[in-house]
Amino acid sequence: MTWAAVPLILTGNTYAIWGDEYYITCPLILFFAPGLILFLFEERGIFHFVTGCVAFLIQLRYTVGIAGTWWIYMLFVGVVFVRKLLTFHDTRTRTGIKLGFVLILLCMGYIVLHAGTFHRIEGQISYKLSAALRIFDNKSSLLDWYANLGGSIQTRIEGVINVIIEVFQKPWALLFGKGYGGTAVKHWGLSDWNISGSTFADTMIQYRTYSHFHLPFAEIIINFGLLGVVLITFMLKEFIAEFLKEDGNMWVILGVLWFVFFYSLYYSLNAGILWICYGLFQKHDSTLGTCDKREDGFSDEDIIL
Repeated sequence: MTWAAVPLILTGNTYAIWGDEYYITCPLILFFAPGLILFLFEERGIFHFVTGCVAFLIQLRYTVGIAGTWWIYMLFVGVVFVRKLLTFHDTRTRTGIKLGFVLILLCMGYIVLHAGTFHRIEGQISYKLSAALRIFDNKSSLLDWYANLGGSIQTRIEGVINVIIEVFQKPWALLFGKGYGGTAVKHWGLSDWNISGSTFADTMIQYRTYSHFHLPFAEIIINFGLLGVVLITFMLKEFIAEFLKEDGNMWVILGVLWFVFFYSLYYSLNAGILWICYGLFQKHDSTLGTCDKREDGFSDEDIIL
């Protein structure tokens, strides 16, 4: 997908949808492509690293969807990559990676000088970043701080609060939730949920019954109840475990990032579930391989050969 996006850009196959923000007309799976840098130390690692860097540079200038969460995703990918780099002991490879970082910074500098900013000032990603930074504004009271957050963040916070109220008011939904497509009414909140063309679909606004809360935690609670909370706790545990390992499984890490941040956004984009399953299979398979080793260092296959 990354290399397919290059001719799209060269042929001008983009469109403006939010102010001056330019979108690439490509599948949304491209959004996750920068995560390929995490596979640097795997088979064909250099190719994966270069592809991930190209995807990152493309997304500095062109939006591929899910603008608000782009910042969070790139932050986590960057932290995991640095962790992976610091635990790698091959000096020559580390030197090559440092040179690669210098090249990326030079390219970023060119983009900044050429385009003015990574994304245009009136773009959606710029808007989402400025909205997120309001969290750190100091206000005289908690109410003033919350009112200053803006509708985008307020709606997401209120989504979590309202689905919790919803499942507690309906005990039959507390344990297992309401299933896929579960809905909730607005019990509390300061933001306006009934703006047409904004957060919720017109049909939801018409009936004052809401779903698709744009925040995975809220969606998991309304869909799966307390069972969903247990599930997401397990996911975070797996993420932390793989992050702390020197040889952590990158498929599990990318899959958990998808599940925690993108589950509620696109139900058809179930790649994250497949990544988690494949990563867990790899872990299980490698564990079995280790257990099959004999005390003398030979496996059953070695004896046969």
